[in-house]
Amino acid sequence: MSLNHPSITEFPPLVVHYDMRIDELIMAGHYSQVHPNINFMDLSSGNINMIERPRQPLLVCFGTYLKTDEVLEELDKLNLVPADIYETLEFGAKYSSIGIDYTVVGLKTIFELDKIRRVPCIGRWFDGRRFYLGGIGGEWPDRYHFLVFQNI
Repeated sequence: MSLNHPSITEFPPLVVHYDMRIDELIMAGHYSQVHPNINFMDLSSGNINMIERPRQPLLVCFGTYLKTDEVLEELDKLNLVPADIYETLEFGAKYSSIGIDYTVVGLKTIFELDKIRRVPCIGRWFDGRRFYLGGIGGEWPDRYHFLVFQNI
């Protein structure tokens, strides 16, 4: 894997339910641990018209440490856009084994919490998975996978 040839894994089309509440999507994902502040954030999507539109999710792994702006630049070159929190949660609910072997990151929805910019992530938590908000200040490890969609 390299920046010129990242690993890309395709999944069947996914219908994102923007009409569901965040806590419902979290429950559907059967996470062992959830970031404690996530249900208290204002996450109204405003994307209700997208409920019926299936999109094909892709996981992209660059195999090297990259900063967030470098990841976004590389995704743009591939005509890919990062997943938002609803897409990340819906993906986590549909694919319950994802996040055990590697962390999945959705870079589109950015939160500021404790003066740190954060994005939704699904990763290992002891014997299960967790849904958390990962900080975007440093570099993303080489095994992280970015949840994306084709830019249409």
